[in-house]
Amino acid sequence: RFYGTASTRICVLIDITYIDKGNDVNNLHKIRIPEGVKSITSITPLYNSSEYNIQEINLPSTLEMCKGLSEIEGLVAIDINPNNNILDSRDNCNAVIETATNTLISACSTTIIPSTIEHICDSAFYRTQYTQDVLSIPASVKTIGKHAFTGISKTGWEALQIEFSPSSQLTVPLSSNRSSTDCTSTSWD
Repeated sequence: RFYGTASTRICVLIDITYIDKGNDVNNLHKIRIPEGVKSITSITPLYNSSEYNIQEINLPSTLEMCKGLSEIEGLVAIDINPNNNILDSRDNCNAVIETATNTLISACSTTIIPSTIEHICDSAFYRTQYTQDVLSIPASVKTIGKHAFTGISKTGWEALQIEFSPSSQLTVPLSSNRSSTDCTSTSWD
């Protein structure tokens, strides 16, 4: 738990179970996940993060899987340690990408999809309040997972335009036998 801090940056030294809404974390702008953490599967403690004003998350070189960052309302920067050989955030795109498969796993409100991305994971942009007028899907994208854009909107809940490249060869499966929580270990069709 965090108690009555006025910090603008907190270094997470232990696993966060939850952040109590009664505590003063309004000035919590940055979170640094420490080296040694291998997996983030839920950001449930920060679900209603508009109360916390979290804008940036720094992820360690040891992280192997990370989902759910799109649920942090107001998150504008995702930074991954450059020594991470499994995940990256290439070209300052503000997204979590599985390096070996060019799969965008998790996004935030300022994510720009790099032209090297081939797959967009299930729920990658879930509930994202996007800050741009248009989200462009590059021609390199071959598959989009279930619910990848569920709940996405422009900041202020306005309609968001999603543009696909005219040269796209994109296929979007209507059904899938893969688990929606196991994107990174899945072989893509």
